[in-house]
Amino acid sequence: MVIVHTQNKNKTMSNKNWNDNELQFARLIHEIDATQNIDWDEVAEQMDLYESEVREVVQRANEMFTGVKLND
Repeated sequence: MVIVHTQNKNKTMSNKNWNDNELQFARLIHEIDATQNIDWDEVAEQMDLYESEVREVVQRANEMFTGVKLND
């Protein structure tokens, strides 16, 4: 078991999924989406995708991470 120390020194959280790249990428997208004001149209343009396709990927990442987080 890996113990990850959060910024709050009084809390630790077990993160058995730390080495799961797919989950960590979903987590990163989820956290960026939740905390930043992203111009998804610009992201889509850089990726040669439609904005709706980028938002679909973000939604899938949010659902994946939220589902795992609820099961922990």
